[in-house]
Amino acid sequence: MTATLTATTATTAAPQTARDAGLADELMPTYDRAIRSSTTVALSRPEVDTLLHWVAPADMPFFGSLMAVRSLGRSRQDREVPVLELLEEYEGLHQEEVPGHEIVTAAMTPFWNLRAPDVAFPGREQFLVRQQWCAKLLASYRFDDAEDGTRITIEIRVTDTAERAAARKFRWYWRLAGRWGAAVFGRALLRAARRHTRHTG
Repeated sequence: MTATLTATTATTAAPQTARDAGLADELMPTYDRAIRSSTTVALSRPEVDTLLHWVAPADMPFFGSLMAVRSLGRSRQDREVPVLELLEEYEGLHQEEVPGHEIVTAAMTPFWNLRAPDVAFPGREQFLVRQQWCAKLLASYRFDDAEDGTRITIEIRVTDTAERAAARKFRWYWRLAGRWGAAVFGRALLRAARRHTRHTG
């Protein structure tokens, strides 16, 4: 992997229904709000896929610290473990991928409660249903061919709870963290990608 990265990044609000076919649309075709960030890099889709499987919290200092807070602390050794591998430790998190095209992670839980235990993923069919007490979140990392390399689209979709009081709590949590989360992750990913490509180049 010897290419040099070039990038343009943008964050926009997504519509309430999916536009592009993919794993994200199968798992959460409708949602209440979303944030989308896109970055174009001078790498092939397989290279980008491999790169994302390398990135660890240590490569993303600020975002890695946020992950440590959310998980109530991580050992220093864990900071060297790839992020996608760490996420597999959470019982409630569902992960799927189409190699070279898209990686998706999905979960449902009361995100606003840091002490809440993991909620087991209920299966694809049940995940489509709006839950009473748990909000749903889906993160999609999608790779599409671009004229100058590969376009990486990072999209976070969320669905409110059916119970109104819980929905208000989640919307408060989302306003504080969700709106800028995708942009923070996109910038951290780009910096990590630059470091990896310099190292492997």
